Parts: sequence; C-alpha cells; structure tokens
Amino acid sequence: MAAFLAVLVSCRSGGEPSTDAASQSSASQTEPVAGPTLNDAKGLGACRRELLEEEDPELDRRQADFESRFVERDGRLHQMSDWWFCGPFEATDGETAFHTSFPPERVVDLEEAYDGGQQWLRRPAWNDERPHNLPGFHSACYLYRTVEADCDQMVRLHIGSDDAVRAWLNDERIVDNLVQRRIGTAQERVEVPLRRGANTILLKIVNFEGFCAFAFSVHLRAEDDALRRRLLDIARRPRESRTTEESLLWRTFYRERFSPAVQEIDARLRKLWCGQ
Repeated sequence: MAAFLAVLVSCRSGGEPSTDAASQSSASQTEPVAGPTLNDAKGLGACRRELLEEEDPELDRRQADFESRFVERDGRLHQMSDWWFCGPFEATDGETAFHTSFPPERVVDLEEAYDGGQQWLRRPAWNDERPHNLPGFHSACYLYRTVEADCDQMVRLHIGSDDAVRAWLNDERIVDNLVQRRIGTAQERVEVPLRRGANTILLKIVNFEGFCAFAFSVHLRAEDDALRRRLLDIARRPRESRTTEESLLWRTFYRERFSPAVQEIDARLRKLWCGQ
C-alpha cells in the first residue's frame, strides 16, 4: 500500500513517483490540487494505469484469496439473507391496503409482534426465481431481507407480484405499482446500485382477491455478466497458464473494486468530469 500512496502523491504533485520514506509518510496528508484541468485528467489517468499495472505483493495475495471465493460463489459479488415474512395486514379493500402504511413500512423490527398478531417469520425455503404463495384477502404482506455486497455495484432486480407491489432498497422506494394481475417472475425490472456492505430490501405485496404470491431475483447487467463469465473461466485455470492480457484483466477488475488508491483516483476523475 505504501507504494500505491507514493504513486498517488506523485500524481497530485506532477512529479515522478517517489518511494522514499518521507513521500510515503506524507501521502495521507497531501491535499488534492485545486482547479482541475485537462493536464490533471491526463496525470490522473497515467497514475491510474500505473497503479493497475505495478506489482504489489500484498494486493496480489488478497486478489488470489478473492479469486477463490469468486469461483466458489460462481462470480457473485453479493450474498443474500433468507427472506423474512410478516402479515397479512387486512384492510377494507386492496386499494386501501396498498395506500395504508402498516407498521413494517415505518420500521422493520424482526423481534416485534403487532397488534393483529402478525410477527416476522423466517422463510429459508423461499428460493429466488420462483413464485411463493402468500396469505390474505384485501390485505398486505411484507417481505424483508438483507444483501451483503462485497463492493459497490449495479444489479437488476426482477420482482413479480399477485397483485400490487411496492419495494424499497435501503429505505428508498424503487417500485410502486397499484395493479391487479396474476403472478409472474419478472413483471417489475429495475436497475439499482448496491453499496458496499449491508443493503436492505423490503417488499409490500397487496392482494385484492383470490390467490396472492410474489417472486424475486437479482441479475447482472449483460455486460457485467459477460465479464463475470470470462473472469470465472480465467480463475478456474492454473495461474501460470494465463496470458498477460488475462492477468491484467483480473488485476484491473480486482483493484478497481478493492484498491483505495485506485478508487480515490476514480472519484477524483468523476468529480473532474462530472462534478460528482
């Protein structure tokens, strides 16, 4: 990491990378240069390439450990908890149930029991990509789970419902559809960001009459899935058989997501070009 910080200092100062102790110790104290220009972008780009290409035994060791987990998880960068179910919460009709903010909408407490006798029940057998029946008539049921993400990432959520559905990710509403329909597995498709660490998902499924059910699954964007499959193919082969291009692809993938130095440069480039 010291070598990475030394390169970052060099990018900020406009000079050659320094590996002496003074440069390394002052890396965390160096302030970004003010007034970004095209030269700043070129310098940051060059610095980024060097950070991605240079040897770093500690990062390479961590990457090797990560590759093993990557293969074990079939390339998934997140893990989902079991579903928790609570309901039904009854109303005079389905539309009223949809618009009523029942207690789980205000705060999720998996230990709480509600006045109507509802309580949160764990449902480990509720697998993704298939419908699961829910109880109730003119009522709302709630489903809750957490998603632990290894890094910031974009994913596509597929949600099916019989009938209406609302959904929240990290307390932000991402689906709001007052509808009467039969269940499908991907009636709602929404692209959302997962932040590194814990993410929460809350679904509200409203039944008007007849059967009630929900379905849920998480998918990668097409370009991300293609990259996942290529990385898996590389990781499943002996490291000594990799081409230079394959080694650089894996190193770039890992360091873009887990190297603080590379992430800092990326943040500065976004701010430079997009003001973000």
